[in-house]
Order: sequence, then C-alpha cells, then structure tokens
Amino acid sequence: YRYPMSPNERESLPQVAQYLTVHQDARFPFDELEDTLITHIRNRFATTLPDNLRQGNAKLNDLLDALGTINRQKDPLDPHKALADLPISIYVTANQDNLLESALKAAGRDPRSFLCPWNEFIEKKNLSEYTEDPTPDKPMVFHLFGSWDNPDSIVLTEDNYFDFLIGVTSNKDIIPEQVRLALSNSSLLFLGFQTEDWDFRVLYRSILAQPGSARRNQFAQIAAQVEPEDGRILEPQGARTYLEDYFGKGSDIDIFWGSPQEFLGQLMQGWRTGVQA
Repeated sequence: YRYPMSPNERESLPQVAQYLTVHQDARFPFDELEDTLITHIRNRFATTLPDNLRQGNAKLNDLLDALGTINRQKDPLDPHKALADLPISIYVTANQDNLLESALKAAGRDPRSFLCPWNEFIEKKNLSEYTEDPTPDKPMVFHLFGSWDNPDSIVLTEDNYFDFLIGVTSNKDIIPEQVRLALSNSSLLFLGFQTEDWDFRVLYRSILAQPGSARRNQFAQIAAQVEPEDGRILEPQGARTYLEDYFGKGSDIDIFWGSPQEFLGQLMQGWRTGVQA
C-alpha cells in the first residue's frame, strides 16, 4: 500500500491500518484484513478445510474454528486446548477469534462470551444473565479488543488503541466488576504476546489503571515471552535485561523465556502432577 512513513513501521499493523483509514477509507483496513486472512486460510489449508468452507461466504471465525478443531486433535499442547483443560473461571483474551470458546465447549464447559464496550457502537451485553459468579464449569471469556463477529468492536488502528485506553481509564464500568476483581485479586498469566507490541502494552496499561492494582504484588504474575530475535532486535541480551527490569520493577511480572508451547508443556505437566498428588 506504499506506506510512506518510517520503513520499520511497515511491520506495525496499527500504524499501517491507521494510514489506510486516511489513504482509503475508515472501513478499508478492517475489510481488507478480514478478506486477506480468509484468502490465506483457504489457500494454505485447501485440503484440510471441510468442503462447505472452501468457497462461498464463510465467515473468518468459522474458518478459524474449523482449523482450531483440527489442530486440537493433532496437538496435545494446542494452547487453547491446554487452557480449556485448566479450571479457570475468567479468561481475558486479546484475540478476535472464538478459538478459546470452541476449545472450552470441546472440553465439556459452557463459556459465556462478552465484548469490551470500548466504543459507542458496541452493545453492552447485560451481565445480569449471570445468576452467580463465573465458575470453571461456566467460565467468562472477555474479549478486550473485539471479535470478528462484530467488526465495529475490533481494535486495529492507532486511534482504536488510544480510544480503547482512554475509555478503560476514564470509565471503570467498561470492564465488568468480575473481570476487574480477577485482574487485581488473582494471579495473571500473559500468554502469546510479544511484550513490545501494541496489544500487550495497551492491555498492560489498562490493567494497571484498574482499581486495586496495588494488591497484585501478592500474587504470582507470569508472562511467557519468546527470546528477542537477533534479526529484529538490535541487542537481544540488552532487550532481555530491559524487559525483565521493566516488568519486574513495575508490576512484579516474571518472564518465562520460551514459546507459549514450551511454557504450557511445563505448566500442564506440573498441573497434572499436582492433581494426581
């Protein structure tokens, strides 16, 4: 799309998407990203997808759900399968797909999905349908950055991220009380993020802005983080030290240096050992 700014920003989806809202129109980056992902999935997994999803007007989440089901059957450490096997009551996801809900249903659980109403176009789902707090049998899945089932809810551009952060810091009720309590009164696991990316930074700052943040140092906080890449980071060791100092001093977050799959392998082994004991 001939992005005209700094060359290193061409890999930043929020910045490129922001440019496209001006260079094209407000809906263009959202529609183009969805179409690109659908085309890529169909081309890459042409022999894997069910016949009814290989063509026609299949939605992106339907394609992702089909692939998620296949991957959970093949990979015992599929991240969503592993998380669905843990007795967690509240999941907060930055993903716009329904892979977590599908994994929870496959595990025999009954998830309830909610979107963060960070803008006026997102209907605030009534939490009163909960007759009791979320439980491992009926967990809550809270989508912070929207869902492909509701394009108006997607957080994609720079302006979207700024509007989201302004919304959650100026109006505490945007985050349901159950989620706010979980963010301040329980251990947190950050899985699948690159800690220098927009989605993690905005998530991190929004958590710090929640009431009761001072109590988090009473609980273990872990972020699974892939080693800084030599080709992408100027000084990998320096980057590693910086991230450990930033998150360790700022909020007592311990960083696991390895892939999410490696972390989940150790987590699930420890969990099963503890259950058996």
